[in-house]
Amino acid sequence: MDYTLLNLYLVACLIFFLVLMWVQHNRRTVMLFSTRNIFLVGFAYFQIISVMYWAADPGRYGKAWHLARPKQDATHFVAMSLLFILCYLITYHLFRFVAKHRRSFTFRSGAEGDMFLLLLALIMSVLSVGMQIGIGNRYIAIMSQYAGVGMGAAGCGLAAWVLVVKYKNPIVFSYCAGIIAMNMLGQFGSFGRRGLLSMGLAILWSVFYRYLHPKRIGYLAIAFVIMFLPSFLLISGFTATRQFHTEMSKREAVGLLSVDALKQGVQRLVGPTDTGPISLWLIENYPENFRHRHMFTPLYTFGHFIPRVWWKNKPTTLSHLAVKQARLTRVGSLNVGAGIIGHAAAEGGYYAIVVYALLGAMLTKFLDEVAKYNKFNVYVIVPIGAALAEIVSSARGETSFMLGVGGTGMVCVFLFMLTVAQLTGSRLPSQAVLRQRYKWLLYQTYKRR
Repeated sequence: MDYTLLNLYLVACLIFFLVLMWVQHNRRTVMLFSTRNIFLVGFAYFQIISVMYWAADPGRYGKAWHLARPKQDATHFVAMSLLFILCYLITYHLFRFVAKHRRSFTFRSGAEGDMFLLLLALIMSVLSVGMQIGIGNRYIAIMSQYAGVGMGAAGCGLAAWVLVVKYKNPIVFSYCAGIIAMNMLGQFGSFGRRGLLSMGLAILWSVFYRYLHPKRIGYLAIAFVIMFLPSFLLISGFTATRQFHTEMSKREAVGLLSVDALKQGVQRLVGPTDTGPISLWLIENYPENFRHRHMFTPLYTFGHFIPRVWWKNKPTTLSHLAVKQARLTRVGSLNVGAGIIGHAAAEGGYYAIVVYALLGAMLTKFLDEVAKYNKFNVYVIVPIGAALAEIVSSARGETSFMLGVGGTGMVCVFLFMLTVAQLTGSRLPSQAVLRQRYKWLLYQTYKRR
């Protein structure tokens, strides 16, 4: 079957995203490394590129998700994705709640000395390890793990915040590298790629706002690739060992990691995902074969934290329900990513597309505006950076779970750092102090306006 028009549309979307990011970064209207662009990268990878692979060879990619009317499903996908993109970008541009109440969202900072921040990074890293080991009470152990991942990402972000300006100091370099390595390697015990991704993105986020944001886009692209490469290799290593996890212990699985296994992990990581075909399957089967679960994602974002012991009729997430509905037998205990388009198709159709685009745009615009008005305040930048992995993964699904995990980590980190700021003498630096402290950065940022 010919999908030429579909491929042209998908390629046009990718080009549009790249041009939009480049133009707006040069005009300083939206930072290149913003939560909006991070979400768009996730949307492009999990939805656009995934469907491109499927369209290239439907019999090979996503073949477990049999489609009776693939061409009709692809047409609906184009309409839904285009509607989502338009609603998301228009709402993001028009939503100016933070800008209108700027004083209310210009947060006070605490002690900002690099040595103090390094001590704070160590404390948060130790707390992260303790939280991820788990608390005895099973009802709050999951919340503790979510907060622990956020704390670990924040610890990496704080270390990177200092390291980027003191990397020539061998003691500081070794200290920061140790904190980052401790947090990242600890994620192999939990077998969660998002934990590794959280820490890698938190490092980039801190370095970007401390040093890189005035740079040109070519310089930024090279710097991002170099800095993210270690995290990428660790995530690839985890991807290679995860296939052994169900058959043997975690220690034995990690012990099987080799160069060949790492290559396979890289191939699996950069290769196609099933998210696109799953979204098409959901578009075809809802509501024709299964009833819509209206607005399930925003409602379950909060209900996710209620234990099933307390909520006897707690509904099953779409990532598990779709496996049963498709009658798949070879997925084990792993869930599947339905994609934000697939979630909307199963939870109301076109009106859900509009609602989810509006909510996503307002959330990312809120975070970007807060970061913009506090770009030199480490007590605000680091908590936002702790939730970036969940933002990029929300386009894959389970979206309610991603929002819950990211929100828990970010809020816990923000409350912790807000407490530290109050204890260390909370203050609101004057513009004169900021200009003196970051004179070169401010000059580089605004000289082209």
